[in-house]
Amino acid sequence: FFFKQKTAYEIRNCDWSSDVCSSDLLRAADWVSPLCCGGIGTMRYVAQAKQGFYPAAPEAVRAWAAHLRLTDADKTCLLDPCAGKGDAIKTLRDALGVPNRNVFAVELDAGRGQQLRDNLEGGIVLAPADSFQIKAQVKAFSVAWVNPPFDDELGGGGREESRFVSHALRLVVPGGILGLVLPETVLERCSDVQTTFNRWFDKVKVLAFAESHRPYKEVVVTGVRREKEGHQFHEFDALPSDYPVEWVVPTCNRPSFFEKGGPTELELQQALEASALQRLFRTKGRSEEHTSELQSQFRISYAV
Repeated sequence: FFFKQKTAYEIRNCDWSSDVCSSDLLRAADWVSPLCCGGIGTMRYVAQAKQGFYPAAPEAVRAWAAHLRLTDADKTCLLDPCAGKGDAIKTLRDALGVPNRNVFAVELDAGRGQQLRDNLEGGIVLAPADSFQIKAQVKAFSVAWVNPPFDDELGGGGREESRFVSHALRLVVPGGILGLVLPETVLERCSDVQTTFNRWFDKVKVLAFAESHRPYKEVVVTGVRREKEGHQFHEFDALPSDYPVEWVVPTCNRPSFFEKGGPTELELQQALEASALQRLFRTKGRSEEHTSELQSQFRISYAV
């Protein structure tokens, strides 16, 4: 079953309650002022128009890859949990010299998923698939490139960037490298992202994309995944993409399993629309409407 979440500008006085989340209020505010929250409101419009698809320029990916030092490409596994058409993970694979069989990617959109398969022939692709439903071995990947939708988390009150990094870090081996792409304005205001990196990562640096490849003021927050949760304060000021920093990529075995965990919301909706259950609902709805009409006519006749 599917339930439509009401946003603040759809809610009537009788509907108002304390469970209206802050992201709903931001959506309402965006209709009033697209420049609210230091530009994040503007990003809401773009996010909806692009359906959360913000591909990084290949030049920006190669600039980031230049900071990674591999010890053994054949024992290095790459992960992209929101891979789009696959341009970024393909660029990263080529820059690092990692074999196709060690590249793993997930994409929610079916159309982009097909392009992803074409780009990563020989790689392991799950599409269409929800990254939060996949079944994958934890602590199994050497490098995770995470470029999520730049948007509010639907119904959660937080940000998608925070949700994705919290999920992806579980899949990275201790000592592994995670790079999170997000707008600099979001990083400055999203304490959840900073808290996650303070708790779970060492050697954290924020590298800005080059201005010529930075339409949404993107930065990539990069760190080394710890074995256990701790706490260390890091600086989150953006540095130039050629800042002299190096991260050593650890080796790992290929994950023992990496598979789709269930249908996407769109697949569920399509299945419901094609099911006998949906036809029953439609028939029931027409029957109730007809009954209501007869009752109304009866009341009118009785009154006369």
